[in-house]
Amino acid sequence: MLYSRIVTLLIVVLLSASCATDADKSAEYTGLLVGTWREIRRPGSGVYEQTIQLFPEHLLIIKGRKIVNGKLTNFTYKGQWEVRNNIIRYKITSSDPPELCSACGEQRYKILSVDETDWLMIEESTGNNSRAQRVE
Repeated sequence: MLYSRIVTLLIVVLLSASCATDADKSAEYTGLLVGTWREIRRPGSGVYEQTIQLFPEHLLIIKGRKIVNGKLTNFTYKGQWEVRNNIIRYKITSSDPPELCSACGEQRYKILSVDETDWLMIEESTGNNSRAQRVE
């Protein structure tokens, strides 16, 4: 009986330490992500080339172009961002052209790593890996 209580206590301590580590990384990632990033994604048959600006006050602007089935569309998304539990969340509130706002809402990316030059992530809705590079 004492053994099972010790094991339970040990599990609780380890889980608490794990949660604290995630919170610490989220704060670190938030600081590192502020700035301008360039990303090229190739979901399905399309290509997205975009610049992501993340501001300290948690505003974001994403400008770029997408090419799907040979059709080019320039776009701008605006909204807010935050990092929680090592996941960056984009809340897109507007787009230009407006019909692209079908993508509005929250987008989530699991942060694998971020440093001064590179940001690696996984898009939660597709499972696709993505890499962005800081723009000097």
